[in-house]
Amino acid sequence: MKAGPMLVIAVVALTGCVRFGAEQSIRNDTRSDPRVAELLYFADRLAVAPADELATMPARRPAPLDEPGALLRHAMWLATPGHEGHDPSGARDALEALATRSTALDAPTRALVRLHLRHLRTQLELRQETVGLAAQNRQLQQQIQELTALERQMGGNGPDGEQGDSGRGAGGGGSTGTEGGSE
Repeated sequence: MKAGPMLVIAVVALTGCVRFGAEQSIRNDTRSDPRVAELLYFADRLAVAPADELATMPARRPAPLDEPGALLRHAMWLATPGHEGHDPSGARDALEALATRSTALDAPTRALVRLHLRHLRTQLELRQETVGLAAQNRQLQQQIQELTALERQMGGNGPDGEQGDSGRGAGGGGSTGTEGGSE
């Protein structure tokens, strides 16, 4: 009878060890191509760099797909606004290429790639929404201008028509009839 409970305890303990071992292997992934601390420093530099510094950075040159560290730096550079090479769509494409090759990067760097990718996707979605809203705004402004012009043609009470109507009413009815007959 003592063998049964001991077997259950041993299985539970081993399961916990295996799970703990898997978590530790992710945390202790010693590959460092490139190191996350260096990438965070690079991202900070990108955030505060003036346009002339951004334009001269080595990361501005496209990186080959077989160099994940250089490709990640290039994607981060592309995603940074404030220079002529700013291309969030290109940055997203490069990050997606890195994300699909998850074995080429260590676990913390993969997490950084996913973080940047989520940020870029959100940024691009907001940009599309903004473009759509701007188009709607232009369309509504055009409709307002067309309605205002139509109202003026019909002799409505627009800003110009109000002054003219009040002037006619105060000036007497005889001149209104004369003006109407001559037009």
